[in-house]
Amino acid sequence: MCYGIEGLLKEDIIDLRQQPAHLWPLIRTTPSAALGSCRYKLQEDDPDRAIALLRRLDIHFLIYIGGNDSADTAHRLALAARNSGYELQTIGVPKTIDNDLPFTDHSPGYGSAARFLALATMDSTLNTVSIPWHYPVKVIETMGRDAGWLAASSALGKRHDNDPPHIILMPEHVFKADNFLKQVEAVYRSIGYVIVVASEAVRDEKGQPLGTARQTGEDAFQHPLLTGAAQHLVELVIQHLNLRARFEKPGDLQRMSSTCISRTDQDEAYLVGQAAIQALLQGESDKMVTLVRHTEPAYYCSTGLVELAKIANAQQLMPAHYLNENKTMVTQAFYDYALPLIGPSLPDHAKLEKTKVQL
Repeated sequence: MCYGIEGLLKEDIIDLRQQPAHLWPLIRTTPSAALGSCRYKLQEDDPDRAIALLRRLDIHFLIYIGGNDSADTAHRLALAARNSGYELQTIGVPKTIDNDLPFTDHSPGYGSAARFLALATMDSTLNTVSIPWHYPVKVIETMGRDAGWLAASSALGKRHDNDPPHIILMPEHVFKADNFLKQVEAVYRSIGYVIVVASEAVRDEKGQPLGTARQTGEDAFQHPLLTGAAQHLVELVIQHLNLRARFEKPGDLQRMSSTCISRTDQDEAYLVGQAAIQALLQGESDKMVTLVRHTEPAYYCSTGLVELAKIANAQQLMPAHYLNENKTMVTQAFYDYALPLIGPSLPDHAKLEKTKVQL
């Protein structure tokens, strides 16, 4: 089916057996979703309609790829099939750049998005450093919904204290404007420029996302469609510190930059797909494939299974020990967790020695 459950309900179904064989190796290295995606929440009668369509097509195996909302969809289809007496095995496959699925070490998609954001932060900073008095403060806004995994990944290229980012703002921790402005001013006075990375859902002391004032509605799962966190922070800096500031929003590039694909991430995406097939052949249903981390003799992952009901609409937020005391920078524990996921080492950008000529 194309475009997820929404496509199934619209009978937008293709036969993958008819695809030319040469296409599959190319699909494996192509970012985004070849079958399409959706943001559709099942309505009351949709599960029964979906089961009727699957029955008509004589389909008894369903693999559903996605995050926590997709797990909810797959679980509801499994229940509907069971209640109607239809033999249907349903397996969920994890995929979300937000990396917020519980019961799995991490989610396919996160490693590549993390690599992109680490490189974007490193590279974008070079422009700021080249002319720091022009826009000395830059705010980079990441995706990630209620979890700070993506924002945290921006620090994976940081090798020294003065390297970017200098401040990371997570949705798991309350944003306090006074503390933020003090940090920005301190970094600016120390090195002459400041790189801030902020999650799109950073919340103030009232629990409201900073982008709420520019909220553009909700998706089908009642998640707010936010825009404006970075702009809000820039306005604070300009108004209270009288510093020039700008913001960057990588947007969809976080999801699908082909130049930043992590080979580790790519291989693990293939691995969970294989595991889903094996689970179906072994008679499993109403489960999601998980990644299980091993560190000896070197990093690798095996797979496991968890009940879809435990994943549906649940979230795994950033653990406290991955952040420093101020909750604005990651710790070594996070580097140990995330670096194996992003593939080859990140580049080490060179800097000129500032040996000035005596006049």
